[in-house]
Amino acid sequence: MTENKLAIIGAGPIGLEAALYAAKLGFNIVVFEKNGVGGNMLKWGHVSLFSPWQMNCSVLGVAEIKNNYPDWQEPNADVFLTGRDYVSKYLQPLSELSILKNKIFTGSTVISIGRENILKGDLIGSSDRTSHKFKLLISDSEGNERYEFADYVLDASGVYGNPNFIGDGGIPALGELKNQPKIDYHICDIYGKGRTRFAGKKTLVVGTGYSAATTICDFLNLVKEEPDTELVWAIRQNRQIPIPEIADDPLPGRSKLTAIANEAVQSKNSNIEFIANASISKIEFNEKSDQFKVTLKLGENTQDISVDRIIANVGYGPDNSLYRELQVHECYASRGPMKLAAALLGASSADCLEQQSLGANTLKNPEPNFFILGNKSYGRNSTFLIRTGLEQIVEVFSLITGKPELNLHAGGKNGNGKSHNTFDENNGKKSAVKTTPANNTETAWAPLHKLDTLWFQVGGTICNLWCTHCFISCSPKNHKFEFMKREVVKKYLEESKAIGVKEYYFTGGEPFMNQDMLGILEDTLVIGPATVLTNGIMIQERTAKRLKKIVDNSEFSLEIRVSIDGFTPETNDKIRGAGSFEKAMNGVANLVKYDFLPIITAAQTWEDSETEIVFDGFKKMLTGIGYNRPRFKTIPPLRIGREKVRSHGYDKYERITKAMLHDYDDNLLQCTSSRMVTDKGVYVCPILIDYPEAKVSDTLKDSFVPYALKNQACYTCYISGAICHNFSSSNSNN
Repeated sequence: MTENKLAIIGAGPIGLEAALYAAKLGFNIVVFEKNGVGGNMLKWGHVSLFSPWQMNCSVLGVAEIKNNYPDWQEPNADVFLTGRDYVSKYLQPLSELSILKNKIFTGSTVISIGRENILKGDLIGSSDRTSHKFKLLISDSEGNERYEFADYVLDASGVYGNPNFIGDGGIPALGELKNQPKIDYHICDIYGKGRTRFAGKKTLVVGTGYSAATTICDFLNLVKEEPDTELVWAIRQNRQIPIPEIADDPLPGRSKLTAIANEAVQSKNSNIEFIANASISKIEFNEKSDQFKVTLKLGENTQDISVDRIIANVGYGPDNSLYRELQVHECYASRGPMKLAAALLGASSADCLEQQSLGANTLKNPEPNFFILGNKSYGRNSTFLIRTGLEQIVEVFSLITGKPELNLHAGGKNGNGKSHNTFDENNGKKSAVKTTPANNTETAWAPLHKLDTLWFQVGGTICNLWCTHCFISCSPKNHKFEFMKREVVKKYLEESKAIGVKEYYFTGGEPFMNQDMLGILEDTLVIGPATVLTNGIMIQERTAKRLKKIVDNSEFSLEIRVSIDGFTPETNDKIRGAGSFEKAMNGVANLVKYDFLPIITAAQTWEDSETEIVFDGFKKMLTGIGYNRPRFKTIPPLRIGREKVRSHGYDKYERITKAMLHDYDDNLLQCTSSRMVTDKGVYVCPILIDYPEAKVSDTLKDSFVPYALKNQACYTCYISGAICHNFSSSNSNN
């Protein structure tokens, strides 16, 4: 069957699973992905899936990854992965399989699909249309266009990139199109890397689905630490309980999310204003005040509100412009394929978990050999699950092959108990077209757009602790980098003023082991805000008192981040050493006594499912010593240095390729806006000082060079954002 070419649109879970299925059957496949592998999922990567791992993978996919990567560790069957983890642990290795080599082209947008030499109105409903190949117009990441041809097309491009409008009636509100770039239409990482945009601001959230519930829950967490944060939640329905609850919901994550969001309204949280029976009539934006003026329609009346941000969690719909020239019968309500939409309308339950396969025939279109799969096949219906998409793949290929009993997901065997492995290696030859395969190792580069943040390794690699997870292996005896002298730091500070640096970070080793540390802070706070990363052990009362005096004499703020990796001596000390918890807590208490609000920072060494327990444990521990407004930050582990030994290093596929940066906001990488100064010169970032190739210059002015993102630790920043920065920086004193 290798003469049949099959094109797949989308390299998300269903697109990649379909590609693997087709490849095992011997099809000549090609996958086109607008962004990177799992690009849509990464946009909400901080959010956990409602369904467990066992519902989101195929037997075939798991088996192939294990065959290609013997060291790959499959997640537990009942674990609920975040979107980010699902991409890194499953989709990325799936895309790297040898059977899919040179088959996946990221940064490739399908603009339109037609049939060669015929139009939409020709050969209506006729199988003779198959004698004319599909013709796909493709645009690469540089805007170059080309045609590709195929015998079969599977559209698994999803809906997340095509959000609905916020206005009444499903059409844009007045002013919405003009201000669309300033409005958030997706699930924002409010409590994480998007925190600085929402902390202390007033935000309008519109919507009543689970995306809106996720947003509300993140805001509740943010409000606990940033009490000046405000929220207006507007819904179009006339009801006082925003999100209907499912009785005996079998998905505990969904049930909990719904309950917390509804409780936020019913408890009349002072930071949240709830407005029912509201529609968005008009949106204006004032450039000077950086605020929106939003007109709400409330029945026959209107109300104007001023907000800093707008989040439109109002759902998504299919982009049907791709197949405008094909004979696709669409539902006028959901905009999904008509047969499937009708079957869904007749389903006995609206709960996604109870949805079962609706039969192969529901996937057929009047256009022969064209199939819409995955979330997009459900149109605007929000009950789709990955499990459903895996069933669709089996059904589609039973239609294409004419073998109703064919099922490679049933243990990866065919009906005769024999493995399918008819892939023709000749089909894997390199295309003459200039494109970027997902498994291409072409180097990705990060430019230094501007030098906003300057780091100093003032403590060198000398530390009074020996932590098992330290990514640069600091210790009392590690003198690879020495303490930085005050006069050396001052020289760089002077140079930084001319460049326009906005904030300064000091780290080590342990910065307060450097006898010049307090003097360095005095010099720094004359020109900008500063942050010190410390283990807290050396912050005795006299040190905290001196720090307070320095801050009182400065117009800029000083943040102190204290690293504690557990909320009990047992959990912390097994990582940071015996007695370190008690000493660090003493340092925190001294800081609180002198009016500091230290940021307690923990590297995540626990499972995602335990995060809430850990958060509550830290909160109780800190309020117990009188720190009543505790601030808490978690960072993902960096699997280099000592952490590589403690857990494991990066897997082969965990790296950044050039294609992965297509349509990716590289401002999320800290190396595009910061540099690290050491006693040996300027390095690209605070994470990679152990690597000689990470040194970029001896002076700041010479550090404006792009950096090759070859180190696998760069992958963590790509997935999680600029993890080393604070939530935000302030221009006011503590």
